Amino acid sequence: MIELTKYDIQNPYLWTYLAFVHLYKFQPRLAERRLVMPEQTKPDIPEVKTLKKVTNIMESLPLINS
Repeated sequence: MIELTKYDIQNPYLWTYLAFVHLYKFQPRLAERRLVMPEQTKPDIPEVKTLKKVTNIMESLPLINS
């Protein structure tokens, strides 16, 4: 997946999907880093807002720290 972002670095949907993959792997800090570009370029994507909320919740859990 990271290879795709090398070829299409300006596509916010790829970065959003990559953030989802990191959340699925219980890596909220990595997911948060991947959400920076979509938040800045196309903040009206509803999935970005949802993933950001999930990231914040996961970071607050004591068992999940990556």
